[in-house]
Amino acid sequence: MADENLNISDDVDVHVGSKEVIATSENEREDIVQEVSVQIENSDVEDADVQLSDEVAVDKESNCTEDEQNTESMLEVTEVLEKIVNEVGIANSNEPKLLTTAQDETEGEDAVQNNEQLLSTDLPVTANDAPTKANENKDTGVEQLQTAVARNAIAETPPSKDNTTDASNVAAETPTEPPKDDTTDALQSVNADTTKMTASVGLREILFTDQGWSQLWTAIPDKQLSFTAPVLRVEAGRFFWSSETYNKRVLAIYKQPELILVLRLPVDADEVKRLQGSQASGRSSFLVAESVIDPKTSKIRLSQLTHPTSLPLKPDRSKGIQNIRKRTCFDILTPTEVIELSAAFLPDDSFDNMEYASEKCLSDTFRFEHAISESLLMAQTDFQNMEQHQIILGTPHSYVIGGNDQVLKEALASAFELQKSSGGGNNKLDSSVIDERDTSGNTALHYACRNRRSSTVGILVGAGSNCSIQTADLKTPCHIAALGLDASSLSTILSAQYPRPDPNALDSNLRTPMFVAAVEGRTADGKGNASALDQCLSALEAWGGQLMLGNTTDLHPIHLVQWKSAELGVILSHCHYHYPLLSGLAGISASALYHYPLHGALIHLREQIYLALSSSDGFTKIPSEMATCSRLQTLLIHGFEPNERLEGIFCEGNESKRLTTYFGFTPLQILISAAKEVQVFESSNQKEKDVEYGRAMKNIIEIIHSCAKTLLEKGARLNMPPPPTTRLDRGTSPGCYSLKDAMEGTQKSTIPHINRDGLNKLDNKEILTLLGGADRLKAPQKLFASLPKSVDSVGTLQYGTTSRDSFAPGGSDDCSCAVCWSEFGLISNRKHLCRASGRYVCNDCSTKRVLDNGTEQRITDGLYNLATFEKTTVSGNRKSQVSSRIASACHAASRSDMKSNNSGSSTSTSDRNRSFLGLSSSSSSSATDKKEQKNLSATERITSAISGLGQAKDAVMERGAKLEGLAEKTEALNNASVDFMNMAKELERQQNSWW
Repeated sequence: MADENLNISDDVDVHVGSKEVIATSENEREDIVQEVSVQIENSDVEDADVQLSDEVAVDKESNCTEDEQNTESMLEVTEVLEKIVNEVGIANSNEPKLLTTAQDETEGEDAVQNNEQLLSTDLPVTANDAPTKANENKDTGVEQLQTAVARNAIAETPPSKDNTTDASNVAAETPTEPPKDDTTDALQSVNADTTKMTASVGLREILFTDQGWSQLWTAIPDKQLSFTAPVLRVEAGRFFWSSETYNKRVLAIYKQPELILVLRLPVDADEVKRLQGSQASGRSSFLVAESVIDPKTSKIRLSQLTHPTSLPLKPDRSKGIQNIRKRTCFDILTPTEVIELSAAFLPDDSFDNMEYASEKCLSDTFRFEHAISESLLMAQTDFQNMEQHQIILGTPHSYVIGGNDQVLKEALASAFELQKSSGGGNNKLDSSVIDERDTSGNTALHYACRNRRSSTVGILVGAGSNCSIQTADLKTPCHIAALGLDASSLSTILSAQYPRPDPNALDSNLRTPMFVAAVEGRTADGKGNASALDQCLSALEAWGGQLMLGNTTDLHPIHLVQWKSAELGVILSHCHYHYPLLSGLAGISASALYHYPLHGALIHLREQIYLALSSSDGFTKIPSEMATCSRLQTLLIHGFEPNERLEGIFCEGNESKRLTTYFGFTPLQILISAAKEVQVFESSNQKEKDVEYGRAMKNIIEIIHSCAKTLLEKGARLNMPPPPTTRLDRGTSPGCYSLKDAMEGTQKSTIPHINRDGLNKLDNKEILTLLGGADRLKAPQKLFASLPKSVDSVGTLQYGTTSRDSFAPGGSDDCSCAVCWSEFGLISNRKHLCRASGRYVCNDCSTKRVLDNGTEQRITDGLYNLATFEKTTVSGNRKSQVSSRIASACHAASRSDMKSNNSGSSTSTSDRNRSFLGLSSSSSSSATDKKEQKNLSATERITSAISGLGQAKDAVMERGAKLEGLAEKTEALNNASVDFMNMAKELERQQNSWW
């Protein structure tokens, strides 16, 4: 009984037949498959390949009449199907059967009754669906019958009484067979067994050599098969001189459970008995899981046929033969084994057959790799775009992310050799290889730049990678390298010859690489770095890069670095803020050109203070006192006017409207508004204060006072008129929002507009109180007033004698000061020309001068701060250069002294040790002592001479500073005496007047 129940046929079961016609094209083959599926559905036959053992049929007949009727119905169906199959002419398998009975010849086994869901309709059953010219007509009927059954088979369910099949619904026509030839027979012999075994994967019982996998398989009732096809498994020979063998297997990929199986036929009946154990299922068709692959812990190495950069994991032992077949092999890597497979089926197994590189082998291999890759990625759902290349190996992306430059070089060299062997004459790798995109649209060069691997970038650029390819958000490799502040990679990319990368390419946000580096640039630790930023901006600037190009919606990067004064200084060093300005708007001021960064810093501070006062946890977002003052100090020393009113933002968008609502404000007036809001909020919430709240409020007030002190030290004035809504009779500047439009466009903002009326009612005493009191503000005001009236020019400012009116923001006007907008008069508040900016300004906004070749030039207070900073910087650079030269001279002298001592000294080791310890030398050689004294005195003379020069220079500079101070005091006394004399004359005139 047990032996008969283990009846296994190696001749693969024949499935439900169909009406077959002569197919002369692919369209006719598809029509036949559709017609087969329709006939199967109409006949209500769910499983057609049913084989019942004699004893099982007897048991059913004795136990249940209903089962007997079902069996009889299925036997009738089987007889009809057998007739159709015989007419079609399916060849029997040439392999010996494991066990045979009389019932095997009816091809109606019970194995069709299973609980597995088979292939979806869009997945082919075999890897050799494309027919050849010779066997197209002959194999069409067989493949269609097997495919139809595999696609329409349903879980193991016994047929009901109604599931009877009328022979009239399953009619078949015998096609006219074409003449046979050698190719047809060869292909048929190669594919017959694997094709039949593949089509019946869902119908056979799968046995496992591992008990754990067997229990897991049995515990899951509803299995979902997503892909199955015949495959060749590459195995090493038994001996080291033996060649590799390609053995027929079936690859099955399951969605439920998530497993990949490499299946084979059982060796014999004993193996079936051993693997089945005591759990006999009554089936007579079996497959053995030769390898069980868990997709969650596995990887795939792609073939060289689909990806020329893929390097085989196993060495090629073809011994000089051009092993073209090896290129079709791909590997599945598990924690315990490497499974090498091939999807290329050809009648000729020679390694150098060029047909292994055909389109059919390529498409079959790609289909297998895609199915396996999808299974691995779906099982590992938590991967990111970059991590998928640690699962799918063999692409340039995988080598870049792996971080092994040597392997990347070998892979690119191998791909280049394959390209040359196939007739490629280019000296660079084909773009489809080196610039292949992954599912996220990134190339290997993008990943190399993202990982800040400058050496890898050099390898890829040298191999011909395109440095202008953009990602999904239009970022080029320059953008990505700038984002990582990788100056080395930027220089390599920008020096690429063809195609020449554009240093001003715009991403989806219309930002250049320089803009990205300035605003978003971060090093590997996720923090900003002023030195790395400077190197990146310098590299891009050397190739023609610009910060702002074509971007009309973003504010200048100066606004977006927040409170990082070091990065702000670097960005400003790459901006042209010296007059005449390089701008399309003639006459625009430097503050307006860069969107009023001084105002923007204080507006941001005011908004953060308001948000902090409105919420209990917002105090942490307020910048520190040091960061705030450092930013203001950096902007002021770079020439931005401390008293300039905001006239308009030459930009579009909500940020421009937000700044325009502060039309007419000076920086100090914005700070006063913030102080007033703090005072009002503090008085209205007096009862709700606690210790932590009081500490936070004290910190906010201290920040406001420190900011006021910083502004006053650089020339800001307290007695400025309230902010007007217009600049005399000037209209809105071209390209800017009007105050009305800006107010309407920001009505829904969480930050309320400043109360201009309330600010206008403040008197000087109240303003002084808000900013820290008169005593505290008097010192910074005196500091700026006590600065030298003039400063020497260092050649960075250009001077002129003419001016022209401009309606640009901050432009010159004959009627009002370009800085504070005060109206000019004939006697009081006379009009003056700033020689550097070419704008008309009032006397209060230009209290200082600059000396250019001994001639005083009137400039604004902001440009005076710039000239003072540049002079200090130049002097500091000169001092550092002198110090470095002194240090170099001392170092050279010491090296010369050591060389002389080593060549001429005959002192023993013990003497040198005693001398080092301060003891007298045991040697009494007078010649040696004199020579050492001579060398020592020479060094001392050089050192003392250099030191004396430095001291003399410092003394001269100190004396010059004192003389300059005395000259300034003398000039002040002289001016005071002149004023006193004029006042005395005026008094005398009044006294002598006749009335």
